[in-house]
Amino acid sequence: MPSESYQLLKRAQREKLYVKATYEEKFRIFMVIQLGWTNKDERCFARQEGGESSHTLPGLRCFVVDKLHKVELGDPIPVPRQALSAEEQQRTDCVTVVDEPCT
Repeated sequence: MPSESYQLLKRAQREKLYVKATYEEKFRIFMVIQLGWTNKDERCFARQEGGESSHTLPGLRCFVVDKLHKVELGDPIPVPRQALSAEEQQRTDCVTVVDEPCT
């Protein structure tokens, strides 16, 4: 059964909501692009749009769900939102077994 955090991420994806969470001791605000598994680890491929990061924002991130803490749902993602880039649509190294996309 998926973890509680994974279930919240799935809900955020389905309802088109931002997620607020702590990852590697940094506060993050991101939108879920893809959910699934790699080597039995739950994974979330996301575009981080706010919070703290060692990298440029906005930017693509691969989160191991078990390492996300204080996960909560955020504000609705504005519609229309920026379209996903070709890289965001094609990237597969984060999630090797993709969970069925939400509609």
